[in-house]
Amino acid sequence: MFGYFFGSIRTQPSEVSQVEQLNGQDAVLVGRFGDLHLKQGKWPIIGPLPDWSQELWPMPEFFRTEPIMGRSFRLRYDDADPSLLLEEVQVPPTEIVGGVPDGLMGAGYVENKLTRLLGE
Repeated sequence: MFGYFFGSIRTQPSEVSQVEQLNGQDAVLVGRFGDLHLKQGKWPIIGPLPDWSQELWPMPEFFRTEPIMGRSFRLRYDDADPSLLLEEVQVPPTEIVGGVPDGLMGAGYVENKLTRLLGE
């Protein structure tokens, strides 16, 4: 799965009306992640957004490095299936600065990372 994650930490799930105004630029964490906590119901699904448009929530390009070999790569995944790698191209290291690191975050990692990022 792929997701945009937002703050702040809540004890109760948000309402659809509370998330309608968010956009990808507001995200504190972006990336591919496992769905364990969704399947277990720990992360509730609050419902569809009425006017949601995939064009406004694009799959970003990801980057990875091979430090020992001194190589960097730009990766592009399928919008409909984030497990499907469409393209991997070697790029100069300067091109990956500020990019989204490639990898698959486990649900527990996402929670811990958000806790650290949000300082709560």
